[in-house]
Amino acid sequence: MPRTLKRLLLWLGLPLALIAVGLPLLAWLALRQVTPDTVVHQLEAVCNARVQLDSCSLSLFPAPARLELNGLHFHPRDPEADQATPPATRPPVKITNTYLRMRRGLVTVDLPSLLLRRELHIHSWLIEMGDIKCDILPSGENSLRQLFHPPATVRGTPNPALAVLAPVAAAVAAAAALALQ
Repeated sequence: MPRTLKRLLLWLGLPLALIAVGLPLLAWLALRQVTPDTVVHQLEAVCNARVQLDSCSLSLFPAPARLELNGLHFHPRDPEADQATPPATRPPVKITNTYLRMRRGLVTVDLPSLLLRRELHIHSWLIEMGDIKCDILPSGENSLRQLFHPPATVRGTPNPALAVLAPVAAAVAAAAALALQ
């Protein structure tokens, strides 16, 4: 075999072989990472809510990746969510005056962040058969909004995102107190 042909096969064949082996391996890893427990823990890490999820499934192709969430419920946060208790061992959710429930949600997610950083970055969210219950507060806002604020506790420790904002909030409060005097 001529030397040029060998080089051509090496330069073209090796990358194609790596892609042919690597893509299915990355897809298998991504599908293994997306379980109801991991989705619940990721949602509870960014929302001030207790999340319940019956099942989920991920389809990587065609792009963008699609995550189907069945039986997704958001309820006011409780100690189970604060401590990141595994969803299978949690007691049933107590229904209150504030919740968001949906039979099915279809989410399109960013595939590179899912594969490389194990994070869900949502592009769009389609809700099918939703049920919302909330109270109107004296300020005019609704109680549902509180479910989507950053939580104070994530996995049993103070939320690092809020710890960064604490000095700023303290400075704003001090400035407001000085302005009122």
